[in-house]
This record gives sequence, structure tokens and C-alpha cells, in this order.
Amino acid sequence: MRLQLVGTRSGPHSHLGGLAAILVDGDRATVSPGALHAKSPVEQGVRWVDDPAQVPGARQYWVVWIAQGGAGGRGVRGAVASPMWIDRQAMAGYKHLARHVNDMSRALKGVIDLEGLSDAQRRAVGEAIRARAPQVWEATDPAVRAALGGDPAGAARPAEGGPTSRDGAATGDRDAATS
Repeated sequence: MRLQLVGTRSGPHSHLGGLAAILVDGDRATVSPGALHAKSPVEQGVRWVDDPAQVPGARQYWVVWIAQGGAGGRGVRGAVASPMWIDRQAMAGYKHLARHVNDMSRALKGVIDLEGLSDAQRRAVGEAIRARAPQVWEATDPAVRAALGGDPAGAARPAEGGPTSRDGAATGDRDAATS
């Protein structure tokens, strides 16, 4: 089972076939197919501005880009969190679009970077994956599950060539250092 957010067709965009998006709002996380196209429920109708100072009453949300294709092609191999700030009352928001695109690419490359997310938010992302696609969760490397708050930290280390963080350290090493 896949998280099923982008089709797996062939062609110039086939590399996006294993990409999913999870929207984090506070300590809640939900799989959000629309986030892949900036059309998650919180983004719809928002006027995007170039400066975060233009949305002083904004609330922070996160989109966690999830790439599948880990162990046996079924697990999570990359997870990168991208912030955005939205003032729903003013219907205005700020996000650094280039960062979101680069973070999507990094997730597809197997990077694990959940910097900025609280432990509760990481657990919520892991729970969203478990609830939507338990087979995907079970096929995920234990170090990635640990990064998502699902397994005790240090329970397993990624295999050589396994998932890495933004700074290139193995995910288990980074999580142990930041916990």
C-alpha cells in the first residue's frame, strides 16, 4: 500500500510517484494530498506574500514531504519538514516556495530532516503514516521510524547508504545528537 498522493505514471514527472505530503497543524498531522500542489485545506484561498512581516498574526504550519521507496520499495525513505505561516482570518500567508521545492527534492533523495518539529509533531507525523498505510510504516527502516517518534531512539542504525539528515549524518546519529 502506498500513501497514494501522486500517481506512479511514467513520463517526465514520474520521479514524483513516491511523494506524499503530511500537513502538521499544532500537534495534529494529516495526510494532505492537496499540499503537493499548494492546495491543502489551510492553503486554499490564501494570498501569498513575499515577507513574513506582512502576516504578523500568522500561525505556523508544516508540510512534511514523505518519499516512499525504502526497504523493498515500500517504506518511507525520506522525510523533510517545510514551514509556512498562514493567517486564516486575513487569508494571507508566507512560505519560501524555493525551499519547499528543494525540500521535496531532498525527501525524494532519502534525506531525513525534521528540524523545527517538536517531538509531539514528529509522533503525529508517524501516527498519520501508521493510520493511513500501516504496511508502509512496517516496511520503513527502524531509524526512520525512530526519527518519526515511532521507535525508541537508537533501536537501530540505518544501513550503510541509508537515510541521512541535512548535514549528511546517518539519521540515527542526528536524532541521538538532537534528542
